[in-house]
Formats: sequence, structure tokens, C-alpha cells
Amino acid sequence: MPQLDISTYASQIFWLVVCFGILCVFMATFIAPRIGLSLHHRTKVLEEHTMAAKKLLAEAEELHQNSIQHLSQARHDASQHLHQAIYDLTCHRHEKLREFDHKLQLELQELSKKLFQQKQEILNSSQELISHLVETIFFKVTNTSVPTTAVNKAFKTIKTGDTHV
Repeated sequence: MPQLDISTYASQIFWLVVCFGILCVFMATFIAPRIGLSLHHRTKVLEEHTMAAKKLLAEAEELHQNSIQHLSQARHDASQHLHQAIYDLTCHRHEKLREFDHKLQLELQELSKKLFQQKQEILNSSQELISHLVETIFFKVTNTSVPTTAVNKAFKTIKTGDTHV
């Protein structure tokens, strides 16, 4: 087997060192700088993206705080508007209730007057009927006529509520 022949070891070691040296020089001059450049560029891009992300995060936090503040202000304003609307509606309701009560009182007074007038008309019309009826009954019971003045005096007593005749 030729690989195990000791006389070929020196040439194999020589070519190993030569090929390895050329490969190292090639790697050190062409490949390593490109890889380093690529890594440097990647690091730069990552730093830029990190900075942009931090900046955007700070802006987002600021916007979030502003939105919370605006939302709080809007809630406060809405609460004030709601309380004002409730107050206005309550005042309006009380005003309408007072107007309705006043109208009701006026209508009640008017109806009371009409009722009193109708009562008086009924009493006056019934007075004639009752007086004629009393005269007729008195005549049939006693066969004498009762004076009209006595019947009218009795009606006046009933109207005034005076029980002492």
C-alpha cells in the first residue's frame, strides 16, 4: 500500500502545508473580510431597527398616555353634560308640573263654580216644585191652603242653614 510508505510522507506533508497555506491566505484575504463586512452591516441594521423600535415604542407610549388623558377628559365632559341634562330635565319637569297644577286648579275652580251654579239652579227650580207639592199635600191633609210666604220662609231657612225659626 502506497499510503503507508514512509518515503512519501515528506511530499505529502509539503503539499498539505502548501494547500493549507494557500487556503488560509485565500480565506483571510477574500472570504473573511466579506463575512466581517456582512456581519458589520447586519449589526448596523439591527442597531438601526432597535433604535427605530425604541423610538416607535416611546411614541406609542406617549400616544397611549395622550389617548388615556383624552378619554378621561371625554368621560368627565360626558358626565358633566349628563348631569346638566338631568338637571335641565328635572327643572323642565317641575315647571311643567307647576303649569299642570295651576291649570288643574283653575279648571277645578271653574268646575266648582259651574257645579255651584247648577246646584243653585236645581234648588231654585225644585223650590217651586216642592212648594206646590207642599201646598197640595197640606191642602189634602187639612183642607185649608197654606200661605205661600210660610213655604218661602221655610225654604230660606233651609238654604241658610238656620235651624231656629
